[in-house]
Amino acid sequence: MEDFAIRIENLYVGISGMNIIENISLQFPKGKITVLIGINGSGKSTLLKAISKILPIKKGNIYLNGKATHEMSFRELAKKLAMLPQTYDSQLSMTVRELVEQGRFPHSGALKMLRKQDHIAIEYALELTNLSTFQNRQLDELSGGERQRAWLALSLAQASDILLLDEPTTFLDVRHQLDLLNLIKQLNHNENKTIVMVLHDINQALNYADHIIILKDRGIYAQGNPHKVITEQMLMDVYKVKARIIEDPLSGHSVCIPYQSVGHTI
Repeated sequence: MEDFAIRIENLYVGISGMNIIENISLQFPKGKITVLIGINGSGKSTLLKAISKILPIKKGNIYLNGKATHEMSFRELAKKLAMLPQTYDSQLSMTVRELVEQGRFPHSGALKMLRKQDHIAIEYALELTNLSTFQNRQLDELSGGERQRAWLALSLAQASDILLLDEPTTFLDVRHQLDLLNLIKQLNHNENKTIVMVLHDINQALNYADHIIILKDRGIYAQGNPHKVITEQMLMDVYKVKARIIEDPLSGHSVCIPYQSVGHTI
């Protein structure tokens, strides 16, 4: 049995004839939180889409728990892996519960009807995301934070061991960002789920990641322990910013303080 939930070998992924990812090999530790960081366009979302088979790969292999994804049907893949995309249709005409029910389709029987175990999984996902009292509300009646939790509940209802999250804190205020990240950490700790997520906030990456992967120039700049790979030199090399990384005496966490950009990016 592999110690890695996801293993990638010599991966190439392109869009519109242009390579976004070139010849990368990676391992994602099982039962840990891995965070992908890097500038816009560095391939973070592309990598998640390739793992979840939303995007085809040009070359290389991706393995989930030792089995190549190209050998899996989408139904089999959905039992092992759930994906929360960066964007989704916020105008869907359905209730929260109806949305969350979609997560059970990979497990549905021949008649495609929800069974007892499906209802148990749905109730559990609603409870975990604090949406039980909202389950009969229409999606377009929810706030941004509530809607984001609803889509997370759909992913949780799949009951897969691996959860991919593409910028889950986008469009959320600070409080709801922290609430969502704490829920993700709880899922990792209590459910032993392997979490892979894209974040833009370096301090959130420092605080919530067990493992960091930094993408740059269609490849990997560095990977490893957050406190070893997130350095002042990395921030200059990857983000073109001068920054200080200090230890906060109250929380004991490392804190990144950018103070100057280098060059013109706009």
